[in-house]
Amino acid sequence: MKPEDSKYNPAGKNDGSTPLSSVAGRGETGILQMLLELLEDVDLDQAETKSGRTVLSWAAERGYEALVKLLLEQAGVNPNTADTQDGRTPLSLAAEHGHDGIVKILLEREGIIPDKAEVTTGRTPLSWVAERGHDGAVKMLLERKDVNPN
Repeated sequence: MKPEDSKYNPAGKNDGSTPLSSVAGRGETGILQMLLELLEDVDLDQAETKSGRTVLSWAAERGYEALVKLLLEQAGVNPNTADTQDGRTPLSLAAEHGHDGIVKILLEREGIIPDKAEVTTGRTPLSWVAERGHDGAVKMLLERKDVNPN
């Protein structure tokens, strides 16, 4: 994907984006790796000021598996960190968009809360995948004992 093709504003023009979130929104794994190596004390769970999204949320929503894996290897990344605007988790965003590979990666992560409801709507990842008809993610979520189908 070319930066100009992205709906995400890579230039950061008053949209509250950070260099890390801009790179994550475009799926630039190599550049993100370089930034992580060069920058010290980076808070990867910090949300953008306008969208409220974290770096992991952008990568999960856009379907960038390699980037999600890279981020989950970093110390201090919490896969349950919800966006500050609507309370969506990376799992919820990946599930909604049918990114089964990312759903699987996140569900395998120790400490993941697969049934975490959004703040604004109360919807869970299962409600998103069921509505969107993403069979693979529905099956993965229903195989978990900590997901309430009701």
